[in-house]
Amino acid sequence: MTLVAAGEQVILGTAGRWGERWRGILRAYGAEVVAVEAAPGDVVTPERLAEALQQHSDAVAVFTTLCETSTGVGHDIAAFGQLVRHSRAVLVVDGISGIGAMECRMDAWGIDVLVTIGPMSQWTAEAAQAAGCPRVHPFADRDSAIARLQELLPAGCTVLVKASRGMQLEQVVQVLVSE
Repeated sequence: MTLVAAGEQVILGTAGRWGERWRGILRAYGAEVVAVEAAPGDVVTPERLAEALQQHSDAVAVFTTLCETSTGVGHDIAAFGQLVRHSRAVLVVDGISGIGAMECRMDAWGIDVLVTIGPMSQWTAEAAQAAGCPRVHPFADRDSAIARLQELLPAGCTVLVKASRGMQLEQVVQVLVSE
């Protein structure tokens, strides 16, 4: 259950600091990053993403942000989902700064992985579960994250971690790796 293996190609839609954070994480795990970049204050357009998907049909994932807090821009994730849906890639969205402030429809828009943290993500996860979304796994703290991930992940999985320091997920990963 590896989302992206070392050497696999991913497309990154980046328009600010948090898109660049994705780049750093992906490179650290050995992914081949194809960047679709927008200047600060601009967005990655669906047309540019479509072009990247066409040119890089081997990409296994598209990473982007719902919103860039550093510039205040929001990406057209619904359009991105329509594009990615017709490829072999999965759509991974950093929703940390946008959840609760912007519309975000995980299933309707074709988001395969939505990353959130903090109290807003807890409330969002609870609402999603109440609405019948089966792939939502909220973690209130480090210990509950360890317990739930031990249930969900078979041995040998690669885990990409992007989270707040408050959740101490780096400690979660250390516990999981040591077992």
